[in-house]
This record gives sequence, C-alpha cells and structure tokens, in this order.
Amino acid sequence: MTNNSKKIYFRHRFFTSFAFSMIFSVTSIYYIDKIGLNPLQLVMVGTVLEISYFLFEVPTGIVADIYSRKLSIIIGLILTGLGFIIEGAIPLFFTVIISQILWGIGATFLSGAVEAWITDEVGVDNVQHLFLTGAQFSQLAALLGIIASMLLGYVSLQLPIVCGGLIFIVLVLHHIYFLQEANFVPLLNENRESYRSLYVTFIKGLQFIKQKRVLLLSIIITLFYGLYSEGIDRLWNMHFLNNIKLPLIFNLKPVLWFGIINICSMLIMIFITSKIKNKLLDSNNSQQINMIIVLNALLVISILTFAFVTNFYLGVLAVWSIKVLRKVNRPILSAFINQHIESSVRATVLSTISQFDAFGQILGGPIIGFIALKISVSFALAFSALILLPVVFIFIQLKN
Repeated sequence: MTNNSKKIYFRHRFFTSFAFSMIFSVTSIYYIDKIGLNPLQLVMVGTVLEISYFLFEVPTGIVADIYSRKLSIIIGLILTGLGFIIEGAIPLFFTVIISQILWGIGATFLSGAVEAWITDEVGVDNVQHLFLTGAQFSQLAALLGIIASMLLGYVSLQLPIVCGGLIFIVLVLHHIYFLQEANFVPLLNENRESYRSLYVTFIKGLQFIKQKRVLLLSIIITLFYGLYSEGIDRLWNMHFLNNIKLPLIFNLKPVLWFGIINICSMLIMIFITSKIKNKLLDSNNSQQINMIIVLNALLVISILTFAFVTNFYLGVLAVWSIKVLRKVNRPILSAFINQHIESSVRATVLSTISQFDAFGQILGGPIIGFIALKISVSFALAFSALILLPVVFIFIQLKN
C-alpha cells in the first residue's frame, strides 16, 4: 500500500502542477485580449480569490481532520476543476469571478489535505524525501504545462483553461478508485472537544508574537509583501501588451511570447536556486538579513525599471530578475522568521503571519488596480515597488 500511495502522490503532484501551469500561462492574456478586462478588474480577480481562500481556510481544513483526507481532496479537485471549466467556457467577467470563488474554496479543501494524507500513509520519517521528489515532479510538469499551453493557446486561449479544468476532474475519478486511506483515523466525537484547544494555542501564539519585536516586524514585512505583490502578479502581462509591445518576429502570438518568457525564467530560477541552495542552508541570522536587504533592494529596482522601460528585451530581463529575486527571497525570509519561533507555537505563528500576507493582497490589490485604471499601469507598477521599499529599511534597522 505504501508504494501505491507514493505513486498516487507523485501522479497528483505532477498532474495538478501540469494543469495549473497550463492554465496560468494564458489566463492573463485571456482576461485582457478575449474578455477585455481593465486593470482594476484584473486585480479584483485576485482579490476575490484571496477573500474566498481567507474565509473558508479554517472551516474546510477541519473536514480533512475529522471526516476524511480523501473526501477533502476530492471536493477540492471538483471545485477547482469546475471553476476553471466555467472560466474557460464562458468568457465573461462574471464567470471569471465565479471561477475564482470556486477555486478559492477548492484550494482550501486541498490545502494541507494531500500532505496530511501521504504523511499518514508513509510515516513522518519517510515523508520529507517524498516531498522533495514531489517538488521535482512539479517542476518538470510545470515546464511541460507551459509548452502545452503554448500549443493549445495558439489555437484558442480558452482551450488550455478548459483542458486544465478537465484534468482536475479526471484526477477526481482517479482518486475515487485508487486513493486509499489505510492509516487515517477519523477524530471521534468524544475527542473533537480537543479542537477547543486550537483557540488556546492561537492566543498563545499571539502572545508570543507580541513578546518578540522581530516577529512583530515580520508581520509588518509580510503585510507589505502582500500589498505590493498583486500589482506585479496581475499587471505585468498587461504592461507588455499595452505599453512595451511584443516584437513582430515570425508574427508570433502573445501566448507564444509569454510561454517563452515563462519557460526561460523557470529554467533560470532552477539553475540559480540549485547553485545557491547550500549557501542558503548554511547562512546564519546576520547573513540572512544582509541577503534579504540586497535581494529586496534589487527587487525594488527591478520593478521600477520594468515599470518605465519601453524596450522589449530590457522588459524581459527585468521580469526575469523580478521572478528570480522573489523565488530566492522566499526561503531565506522563511528561514529567518522560523529561527525566532518556539516549536510549540510555530504552526500557529506562521499561520497568523501568513494571514497578514492575505490581508495585504486584499487591501493592496484594489488600490493598485484603481491607480492603474485612473493613471497608468506603469505608475501602478512603480507604486508597487515603492510599497516594497519599507521592507528594505526595516531589515536595515534589524541589522543595526
């Protein structure tokens, strides 16, 4: 059963990553060219997703612990698949919003359920290697997903989205018949009172954060990350299409250009992270702060450059720089924060901090979208960069 569970886990990681990559490679172009969304609507799509995820994260998580990991995974896949099928089949702003609500709720059912299921099946001691192997499957699938998206998107921008949604539905059928829960023990009625202890742990986590200045600053930093991120995530494609303009070489469609940009950026990220992985693991607290300062300063410069550049090739270099810097920054920041948290409240503290990232995206998205609509996309991107600037100064203060 263990070997069978491993195969199912790898299939899940591969095909979900493939489907997401295939979908996300064309969604921005689909929203802009096919549906005709304006900058504010583009950002509101992300805001609706974040609100849905935020509201349903805790109640849906209980399903996987009390009733069934398998049930939670299947519900999540159904909602996610239906959301994307609706989005791709009916090119309207209304259906995009509905799809984001369905996907947001579906994502909460999937969040943690797959990891909890495979951990039950193979054991805690064996799961770390499995996660690393699963991540490699995901990287390969993401690359293949971009290629598939380019091929299908060349025919129709709706095809990759609908096909991606169908992959999730096929996974539902696969999991119904093949996914087993041999080692899962549902929480009995008499033991469900222990969920009240979550409140106690939550309060303890908040008290721990209040006592540590570094963690209070980490919350502020995370909030700024959330505030700035929606701008670059939602508007970079529009900036290329409307301001920078894509080259007319071989008369390539935008879906092919963005596919090439994404494939190259992914390969660059894989190469760079593999080269500096050991250095990141061996770094101490002071070195981590120095790296975070440099990375975020470069990120601000890269976003500002991208905001005002008009040359296609400089724009591509700026986008690659932004993607790589964000990718490298994430694990260093995570390691820095983890060093200052006690084990007994680590999960609660990290969850609390992550909520501020969601708050930031919910608050910052509409503001940046409004600026893009009323002034310009370039100005909105520059504003996103300036929102990130306080993070650099906070870490300089921490260093001193």
